[in-house]
Amino acid sequence: MPPAVLKRPILLELDQLPFAIFQTLSRERISLGEMGGSHISAIRETDIVSHCTDVLGISDPDDLDEICTLVAEMDEEYLNGVLKRRNASSSSSAGSGNG
Repeated sequence: MPPAVLKRPILLELDQLPFAIFQTLSRERISLGEMGGSHISAIRETDIVSHCTDVLGISDPDDLDEICTLVAEMDEEYLNGVLKRRNASSSSSAGSGNG
C-alpha cells in the first residue's frame, strides 16, 4: 500500500458520519459538474442525513445542525483547496506562455 494510505488517520465511528456525508456531496457535485459549495439545506436533503434520523436515531435538531455545519465547513475547505490549485495552475500556465 502507498505510504499515504498507511499514514491516514483512522476515523472514530462517530467521525465517519460527517465524512460520509461530505463524500456523498462531493460525488454528487462531480457527477453534476457543479463547483459551488454545499449549503446546509442541501446537506439536510441527503440520504445520509435521513439515515441519521431513521436508522441511527439521531433526532435532536442540535445534533443534526452540528453534523450539517461540520460537513459544510469540510466542503468549504475542500473548495478553497481546489481554487488554490486552479489559481496556481493558471498562474504557472500564464507565466510559461509569456517567455
